[in-house]
Amino acid sequence: RQYQRRVHGGHFLLTNLLLPKLKESAPSRIVCVSSFAHQMGMLDPKNPSVSEAGYSAWIAYGTAKQCNILHAKELARRLKDTGVTSYSLHPGVIGTGLSSNNTLANIWYSATSCCQRSVSEGASTTVYCAAQPGIEEHSGGYFVDCAPKQPSRACMNETTALELWNTCEQMVEPKLPDQ
Repeated sequence: RQYQRRVHGGHFLLTNLLLPKLKESAPSRIVCVSSFAHQMGMLDPKNPSVSEAGYSAWIAYGTAKQCNILHAKELARRLKDTGVTSYSLHPGVIGTGLSSNNTLANIWYSATSCCQRSVSEGASTTVYCAAQPGIEEHSGGYFVDCAPKQPSRACMNETTALELWNTCEQMVEPKLPDQ
């Protein structure tokens, strides 16, 4: 039930542990995979976990994906002029079979099978954000189909991005080396 706390907390910690190397290796990039499902999220940036009373797997997933977009946005702000850029993206609906043990997800995947992407097609926007020259001006941006797109309004809020950062920093602080 602590999906966002575990999932996003892990992303946050790993990114922060790698930051010294990324800065040293600049120019470098951080790519956060999100999803169009971020639009279903209901993030409280001061408590990035879901209460037992209101738990929904889809909302938890969407909220975790909101965290990824806000994380890339705040990283871009913090890393401005360091040579390290960050991006978030929606890879598309990919036919991987990862949810084959989830009945509801199976129904949804079956209904959308006509428009699912292959794994290599799904990787294209991730590779684009990681390697495409000339996209540095879009650092902190959200990409779909190898192009910048506007995420949901909730993911555009810089105050929310900062609050989420501060909450995550407190959450993982014991694991971070002295800066």
